[in-house]
Amino acid sequence: MSDVRLDNAPALLAQVAAGEVTLAEVASAVRLAADGARELNTFIDPDLSGLEDRAAVCQPGPLHGLPVVAKDIFDTGDQPTSGGTRALLGRRTTGDAAVVAALRAAGAFIAGKNTLHELSFGITSNNACTGPAHNPVDPSRIPGGSSGGTAAAVAAGVAPIGLAADTGGSSRIPAALCGIVGFRPTLGRYSGDGIIPIAHSRDTAGLVARSVAEIRLVDAVLAATGSQAGASSASAARSADLVDLRLGLPTAFWSGLDAEVEQVCRAALDLLARAGVTLVEVDVREVSDLADAIGLPLCLYEFPRDLAAYFAREPDGISVEQVCAAVESPDVLGIVNACLAGPVSDPAYAELVAGRIRLQQGYAALLADAGVAALVFPTVPLPAAPIGDDETTALGGVQVPTFPTFIRHTNLAGVAGHPGISLPAGHTAAGLPVGIELDGMVDADDELLTIAAAVEAVLGVPSTPAGSWSRAGMPGEN
Repeated sequence: MSDVRLDNAPALLAQVAAGEVTLAEVASAVRLAADGARELNTFIDPDLSGLEDRAAVCQPGPLHGLPVVAKDIFDTGDQPTSGGTRALLGRRTTGDAAVVAALRAAGAFIAGKNTLHELSFGITSNNACTGPAHNPVDPSRIPGGSSGGTAAAVAAGVAPIGLAADTGGSSRIPAALCGIVGFRPTLGRYSGDGIIPIAHSRDTAGLVARSVAEIRLVDAVLAATGSQAGASSASAARSADLVDLRLGLPTAFWSGLDAEVEQVCRAALDLLARAGVTLVEVDVREVSDLADAIGLPLCLYEFPRDLAAYFAREPDGISVEQVCAAVESPDVLGIVNACLAGPVSDPAYAELVAGRIRLQQGYAALLADAGVAALVFPTVPLPAAPIGDDETTALGGVQVPTFPTFIRHTNLAGVAGHPGISLPAGHTAAGLPVGIELDGMVDADDELLTIAAAVEAVLGVPSTPAGSWSRAGMPGEN
């Protein structure tokens, strides 16, 4: 048997197509890798029950034989969907989420469902219900969130592709902290049908992988599920000419950084400038402040209503109140209780929606007026925090609030609905990954991915090597 290339989706697909490896061998390799990384706690069901059966029934198609790990908010008719919360553990849905169905129709299979920050409401993936997911680079640290288990599993080499989600950074943040690529598409590019929600005005499925090429491979399938399905894109066939490329530097996102994060990301800018990229300073403070002001209230209003609508699709009779009452993570319990208290009135919500329209218009105008194809900035201001830094963490020698600090840069695209992609930029002296993000124009996802591939090539920073994690950072280990 050839070595199964779980570290590279195109190579794995070529192996399967050539008959070099069988579907059973792919499943066996996934199981072996998952068992080896079991202590990272990346799966809701660490035994991956039914894995071989799921692999055996792969459909013919462009992704035939591709194992995908999925954040446990995507409906999967053959596996439970829990949202990482007590009231939903073991819950079965009658069908698949639209994006899951598209992956299956293209020949992929869902290898397993990943741990996450409870109900997706956070960025540490320190879940009191399922236990914390661990960062494979340093297991004493968070993998990010809320799609932390998904990013950690991909970074650890369990599967080449992860189906994640992104409301305010939940694909991009864990990708940055785990040393891989994380993509948030334009809101609506992928169908949101069959996904445990936070807020429909912000939520989207996303992807994590080891390279931009792998993101593009799966994006081509998932884009057929969304509101722009069937639309042609002139940018899809273009290659990025870095000599003619203008990227914006949002000055607000280049201050207040961890010193090593700033050093790594400014070195990345130097490489881009030497490759011919023109870098232009852009002031995003007004639109970023507006996004921060309306982002949480949108979630407070939409979450209970969107979750009720999601539950109404199934005959199991589960209520929003039941789910919220059983939440175990203290930070999430505070948020869901605030949602149920109904602090945002209908008229106030209408004002929030109007504010979001102003945000979208202002953000688009800002990019257009600057003549830039995308913004470039550190994905997060600091490296992965220690597990347990749920409320505050250290930045520049002072304690700062964990959640708002980690989403400080990613929230803008999340509220405005723009696409963004995080790429590996380098590492701190301790070996912790640093990510750099590109945010593009609405519905210019193909162009953004083309630019990202060119930037990835210039930076030359490989993703976290599959299978490289060490037990040294696990609790009780020296």
